[in-house]
Amino acid sequence: MEDVCVWSLEPIGMFTIKSMWNGLRSIGPSVSWALFVWNKHLPPRLSILGWLWVHGKMLTDDMNQAKAVHLPSRCDLCVKNAESFIHLFLECSFYLEIWSKTVVMFNVAWKKMASVNELINWWKNKGKGWSLKDPWMIGMMITIAAIWNERNARRYKDKNWCLSMIYAIKREISFVCSKLKFSSKSVDDLILCRRFHFENASHVSHKTLEIHWGKPMRSWAKLNVNGCSLGNSGRARRGGILQDHNGRLLLCFNFFLGVTTSFIVEIVSID
Repeated sequence: MEDVCVWSLEPIGMFTIKSMWNGLRSIGPSVSWALFVWNKHLPPRLSILGWLWVHGKMLTDDMNQAKAVHLPSRCDLCVKNAESFIHLFLECSFYLEIWSKTVVMFNVAWKKMASVNELINWWKNKGKGWSLKDPWMIGMMITIAAIWNERNARRYKDKNWCLSMIYAIKREISFVCSKLKFSSKSVDDLILCRRFHFENASHVSHKTLEIHWGKPMRSWAKLNVNGCSLGNSGRARRGGILQDHNGRLLLCFNFFLGVTTSFIVEIVSID
């Protein structure tokens, strides 16, 4: 038998660039911002800007002063405080308004953050189990770029685009995600798909299962409960309905359970 060359880094023995790169590089610990910055659907210009942002390397006035470039500093967005990275992206009133309006487009309530890591973790948790997770993740980087571009336009071009910023953010999200298909799991998802002009993937038709509700004995009432978790784990909710022996509604309820698994939802629903 003749000797053959075998590439030991691949199970099939064939050379690949990927296996060579993985063999040469040292794999570091995973970071929470990787899904935001290196999202495969995100344009490189936004990935690079996002990398600078998560590392606090944006050329704000405090960064220039740290390099011995001492110039008068003023935030061009709120025109009230000196400009710094923390102020521009976490404290500025203009920043807070833009972020608030951006998340409202996704039907999410805004929460003021104290640090970049807190913002990243909050944004990441909100996207868990969501069929529109990619637009939500991409929206964060697009909003950061919009704030930075507005700051530069005011400082260097004497232009003010704030009136059209939200529309520009929405248009950019729609453009970046234009080639993606989404499967709506709820009415809210369908509304968002229409709002951003996303293509809604066709569903496989299922057979309709007819279910009959059995009445309880006279003078008794029946409580039916159920729950679900979108994504497992994902955003979860439980609910129930109480009816008497005539089928008359006595009580109904539903509660949001946060982010959890389907197993926990089923247990909590009968608790």
